[in-house]
Order: sequence, then structure tokens, then C-alpha cells
Amino acid sequence: MIVGFVDENSQELGVGPICSALQVAPSTYYAAKRRQVAPSARAIRDVVMMQALMALFVANRKVYGAHKLWKAAKRAGHDIGRDQVARLMGQLGIHGVTRHKKVFTTRQDHRSARSRLGPDALLVAEQKVVVDADPDRARRVARERLGPYLRLSNYVANLRRIGFDADDVAFPGSNRLVDALAIHGDPETVADGLRAHLAAGANQVAIQVLSADDDILAGARALAQLL
Repeated sequence: MIVGFVDENSQELGVGPICSALQVAPSTYYAAKRRQVAPSARAIRDVVMMQALMALFVANRKVYGAHKLWKAAKRAGHDIGRDQVARLMGQLGIHGVTRHKKVFTTRQDHRSARSRLGPDALLVAEQKVVVDADPDRARRVARERLGPYLRLSNYVANLRRIGFDADDVAFPGSNRLVDALAIHGDPETVADGLRAHLAAGANQVAIQVLSADDDILAGARALAQLL
């Protein structure tokens, strides 16, 4: 019933806002849509790998992040990429324990950080990007990665600190929030957004390319030609 309601109104209102109003994660809606047809080979593989990753995650005291879990999966004989591990961890709602404080920032926040750190300190920005000119598709990819963070109070508090309101940080995140945390568009648009970090005071930008099919090379190569 919910799937039908979303289908009937998605063109006018958008899937994200409808799911937010219904308090249903967009990933739940898309999963239900996929179940309406025969599962793809990728979907079947994802289910198998999610079970394997969860077993490895639990076996390692639930502290492994994407990189370490990927290494563990490779050691166990699984043919899987790091980005696929990160994507499936997001779907499972699991995340590693970090020893350092990581916060989301925006380009506007760099100016404040630079003024606090001084002109000689190294300031490195991390920016998620989706090289895709279709905004709805790009936001869907971004929300899949950003969604788990919006369940964590420390991340939400930091986002509120740098200017996002309660509506922005409510799961699965407003378009305004998603657009700031995951620049998307054609390669030129994304490259311009990355350069803006440098103009705002960052010395370097660490780029995390997101992709619906885990093939990040095409997007990375397109950006490499412009940066």
C-alpha cells in the first residue's frame, strides 16, 4: 500500500519527502520496489555478502570500519571491493569505531576553521561527490551513504552547529543537506565545488567518489582531467 502511494505521488512530491513524511526510509521503499520483480544477480550477491560481512563485523567485536572489514573479507576469500563493503555496511546500519573525531563540515565552515587554526596549519577537507547530472539519482546515491550518520547524535549536533536546522538533519536528510555534503552534477560542476573548498581556505581536498554500482573509476577519471 505504501509503495503504491509513493509511486502515485513521487513525480509531484519526490520520493524522499514522501518517505520522510511517512517515517519510512527511502531505502525501504526501493527495497520493496525491487521485491516486486525477480531479484537481480547483484541483489542476490548483496544479500549473500551482507550476511558474510555481518558475521565478520560481529566476529571482530563490531569495531571494524569499511576499510578493515574489506580487508577481513578479502582475507576470508570474498571477491569484493571496498566501496561495495561501505555501501552494504550502510544498508546494514553498521559502522566502525573511530579513534579520532570526524565531523561533517561545509565550505563556509573552512573560513572559521582557518581563522582558528591560523595561516600555517594544514587544513584538509573531505568531500563526497556523485558524478551524475541527474539530481534525483545522485541524491539517492548520496542518501544511501549519508543516512546512517543522521542516526548518530554527535554528527547531527555538528551539522546543527554549522547551520543546518532540524528539518535538514531529520532522516534521510533534506536536499539542502545532501547537496552540501555530497556535491553532485556533471564533472565540471563537481570540480567547481571541489575548487571552492580551496578558495575557502582548505589546503587539500580528499575526494570520496560515490556511485550506485560501485564503479567509481569513471567519475574519478573525469574529475582527474579537470583538477
